[in-house]
Amino acid sequence: MIMSHHIDFESISWEQFEDLCVDLWFDEGYTNIRPMGRRNEGGRDAIFVDTELEELTVFQFKCWSSHYSTSALKVMIRKAAEKIVKFGPKKFILNSAHLPNAAVNDWISELSGSLGFDIEYWDRSWIDLRLDNNRQDLRNSYFDVEMAHHTWRSLVSTSKNQLALAIR
Repeated sequence: MIMSHHIDFESISWEQFEDLCVDLWFDEGYTNIRPMGRRNEGGRDAIFVDTELEELTVFQFKCWSSHYSTSALKVMIRKAAEKIVKFGPKKFILNSAHLPNAAVNDWISELSGSLGFDIEYWDRSWIDLRLDNNRQDLRNSYFDVEMAHHTWRSLVSTSKNQLALAIR
């Protein structure tokens, strides 16, 4: 198994990060998740409507991989959550490539209560686990792990062939 700390989120674009998150949430049971476009979507990178319960879940995907302070991260999360209030979601799911932060996760429950909808914040550890355990194909697709492995094997194979020819 490839260890999650080898994932370089800075190697993919924010568009690829959004696509990756949509793929992972589809696997989590949000089979009717709908991307909302790349720009001017009002803070809704994707939505899921539970037609049975008539509830809206709004997704926002942020490729925040820098080391933000706890206070800066709280400000960014609050702004993202306040932006989607007008859509009346039941749940707001925010994915980021940021490192885990227990203080932020604790604070989010307070924010949820003040805005009137549930907020879930899933950091890079959530993504890492799914790519490590369930979706090596996505890891390979988005992060070119398989391509790098294939290239290395080709190089070794070519070197062996050249060595065999040189010996003859």
